[in-house]
Amino acid sequence: MKTIANGVSAKSVDAILKMALREDIGKGDITTRAVIEKDVIARGHIIANEEMIAAGLQVARRAFQILEEEVLFKPFHLDGDSVR
Repeated sequence: MKTIANGVSAKSVDAILKMALREDIGKGDITTRAVIEKDVIARGHIIANEEMIAAGLQVARRAFQILEEEVLFKPFHLDGDSVR
């Protein structure tokens, strides 16, 4: 059985992520649908505003993969790293 995040099964993580994404996204954002075409390729950065310990990167990667299977998720830190 494939595991993610401290031995929790990938299947369990996927179920929780899908439920959370359904709740957050719902039917989508009407403004976004009106101004951004479906085939657009986007780029984003997750930035720490305060010093922190990186955690949950595998779960974050999986959340993006659920939305777009071919997503490129390139963390600059590892879980447990101190990040400024």
